[in-house]
Amino acid sequence: MVLGEVGLLYRKWEGQVTGQAAHVDQAERGARMAVVEARARALSQLQWGSRTAL
Repeated sequence: MVLGEVGLLYRKWEGQVTGQAAHVDQAERGARMAVVEARARALSQLQWGSRTAL
């Protein structure tokens, strides 16, 4: 199937995560953001691109 226009059509289905009540729940969002922050901190410790890491 070829879409004639770029957009978010592929995301519009009833089972998508962002369409679920839990996605907007503050506790659930806080938990997701904590995981994102932990991963970002871990990645920052790798010092990608740093000459000292070589």
